[in-house]
Amino acid sequence: MLRVDRPQGRATAESRGRLFVIKALSDAARAASASNCDRWEFAVEIEHLLRGADVTELRLLWQQGVVEVAVETTANDKPKRCFEKLSNLSFPARSCFVLAMAHDPLAHRRSSSPQVSNVEANAVGSGTLPRPHWDPLDRTLMVGDRLVKRLRRPAANQVKILDAFEEEGWPRGIYDPLPPEDGANSKRRLHNTINKLNSGLLAPLLRFHGIGDGLSVCWGWADDDLKPDTIAESNPRNRPRRKRQCG
Repeated sequence: MLRVDRPQGRATAESRGRLFVIKALSDAARAASASNCDRWEFAVEIEHLLRGADVTELRLLWQQGVVEVAVETTANDKPKRCFEKLSNLSFPARSCFVLAMAHDPLAHRRSSSPQVSNVEANAVGSGTLPRPHWDPLDRTLMVGDRLVKRLRRPAANQVKILDAFEEEGWPRGIYDPLPPEDGANSKRRLHNTINKLNSGLLAPLLRFHGIGDGLSVCWGWADDDLKPDTIAESNPRNRPRRKRQCG
């Protein structure tokens, strides 16, 4: 019987390239959120992304709606960056990329839509419950004086996520903080870790969840039906060609 081996090396290289792009754009989105400015101000140039990925991977990510791309047209006398949206896969030299809003768990912080404002109005600190607190030494997750969860056994992935939430001040959503591993399905690993975070709760005051992209993890109060903004833009192939306004 003829055996056909799969090109494992190529598949691994492609997954590494994809992770490189997503990490670079996630870092840029996080910087834009921290600076409280438009995400396009931190758009990443194509030459940087091609250091860790190839153009085919960029085109696939664009077609899948994971990234957005535009050509920078900024003049030297403009205070803000200016872009012209692309409507094809040409990707000229001045192409710049951002993480699509549907895959950016922090995008709702930089939007002024009424739906997002409602979510922010119910964010941590504005309700009756205090902000969660993770103590890495005691390995306990607390809400006020209520013990929500205690990790008694090794749980490296759960700890990394809780550490990340604590470090960033418990925003409603963060990017997957788990480092990539060769041969590991990062989306499945994140999904399993979220399930474990929700298991064994001593006081079920909150819950963790994803937003369906496998790239981020969010949390909310157990009786809170509001979720972080998951408004997805239409597929880039269906968007009209348009110019971004700049100041």
